[in-house]
Amino acid sequence: EGPRVLICGPSDSGKSSFAKILTSYAARQGSQCIFVDLDPSQGLPIPGAISAIPIVRPASITEGYDPVTPLSYYFGHLSPSKNTELYVAQVQELAKVVDQRLEQSAEMKKGGVVVNTCGWIDGEGFEILKTIVTTMKIDVVLVMDNDRLFAQMKSEFGSKLQVVKIPKSGGVVAREEKTRSKLRDTKIRHYFYGVRNDLCPQSKSVKFADVVIYKIGGGPQAPLSALPIGAQSTHNPLRLSPTLPNSTMCHSILAISHAQTAEDVLKTNVAGFIWIRESGVHTQQKKIDLLCPCSDPLPGKYFILGSLKYME
Repeated sequence: EGPRVLICGPSDSGKSSFAKILTSYAARQGSQCIFVDLDPSQGLPIPGAISAIPIVRPASITEGYDPVTPLSYYFGHLSPSKNTELYVAQVQELAKVVDQRLEQSAEMKKGGVVVNTCGWIDGEGFEILKTIVTTMKIDVVLVMDNDRLFAQMKSEFGSKLQVVKIPKSGGVVAREEKTRSKLRDTKIRHYFYGVRNDLCPQSKSVKFADVVIYKIGGGPQAPLSALPIGAQSTHNPLRLSPTLPNSTMCHSILAISHAQTAEDVLKTNVAGFIWIRESGVHTQQKKIDLLCPCSDPLPGKYFILGSLKYME
């Protein structure tokens, strides 16, 4: 069985680029592996998603990974801090699928798994990293250019698995938030229109009655000190909240779940993503104007709404 490698470190330390180097090197050696991207700030298909994809050939310099549709769960936000319980639950579901895939393919099992993580490494972020190591059954941790994180990982897992510090490449530069935002918008545009502008997304109108839009979680949780004495918080970070279409959803990116029932939305991967156009919610006509990546009928009626917006 091949190694299960986790790459961790602060933002702008070169984690994603190093993951591409590892997976491409494996492909050039004739191996097949699985790449798991747990950084929702970039996402494989689109920002806000966590995904897994089989790697059978090196990543393209211009287009990235082979344009095979990855298996994705839509977290809906750019940082796990927005809903840590949901994020961990989706990582656990993704890990189950990865395990199943490895059991089905001897080649993939031999090639192993490469896991990329986000730049949240302090406090609760470190606790989530520990959970990922356990959930993904990691046996090699690569720490990118951070002495403190390396020491923490060494202290926590040093006797159980291999922890290696990787120096930051000289070509890695810190990016401003404006640059990050522009890169996210570019990734969303590429999803719908293609890297070479060679795809033809389709406009559709759907009736309110034909879809169910869910938000996941009940918003930020109040501290116990802010509650009346003896009261318990009713906050449920995994609660599905049906949401009526309204004008605040314009410009939003939504995921279409493969789930056949509402009870399965949380544990089911998504079929794809749609975008609600500007002024795309018509409350009087009770319809929504969408941009879809293809002309096929929508693959499901359950839509997942997060906080991700896109201005075309």
